Amino acid sequence: MGLLLAGGVFAEGGKLPENEDWSRIYLGSNPSVSGDGKVFAFEWNDHLWMADVTGGVARRLGSGPSADSWPVMNADGTKIAFSSDRDGGMKVFEFGR
Repeated sequence: MGLLLAGGVFAEGGKLPENEDWSRIYLGSNPSVSGDGKVFAFEWNDHLWMADVTGGVARRLGSGPSADSWPVMNADGTKIAFSSDRDGGMKVFEFGR
């Protein structure tokens, strides 16, 4: 993961608590790289994010207070499966890219 975050990743978008500094993402976990190797999804602060592998600004995937984790991209990078408690218990969901 060190190589993926070498350029630095910064947060953008999403409603996050105002009393925290959300401008720089640190200790992101569970990265999943797209099949073309250009972008990756990762978990940070109970939310899923996507960024270029070269660094830059990450965008939050989804919204709301749910705890999302363990993103996994499909082979062509068009979908991301993940775990979430958005329906009460932990279940598998999917985002289209």
